[in-house]
Amino acid sequence: MKILQRNEKGYYIFNLEGSVALENTNKLKSFVKPYLEDSELKGIIFNMDKVSSIDSSGIGYIVSIYKKLKTRNCKFALSSLNRQSREVFTLTKLDKILVIVEDDQSALNIMSK
Repeated sequence: MKILQRNEKGYYIFNLEGSVALENTNKLKSFVKPYLEDSELKGIIFNMDKVSSIDSSGIGYIVSIYKKLKTRNCKFALSSLNRQSREVFTLTKLDKILVIVEDDQSALNIMSK
C-alpha cells in the first residue's frame, strides 16, 4: 500500500493506492495516527481513486476514523471511489452515513461549510 498525504488548510487528504485490506490496515493506522492527534485538524479525506480492493478490515478502520473524528467535531469524507469500492459502501449501507464524493475539491467544499 502506498499513501501520500497533503494538508489543505487543516484538512488532511490521504491518497491511498493498493489494497485497503487486513495486510495493509496496520500500515494505514500507523500512518494516519499522528494526523488524528493534530490539534489543528479540521477533517480527513481518503482519496480512493487508486484503491484496488477493500475488505472488512479496511471498512472497519474507515468507520473507526469516522467515529473518532465525529467525537472531535471534525469532518470525514471519501473521494474518487472506483465502481468496486462504491459498491462495497452501498451494499453495507455506509454510503448513507459517510460523505462520499467524486473528487477532493467537492469534499473540501462540503466539509468547509
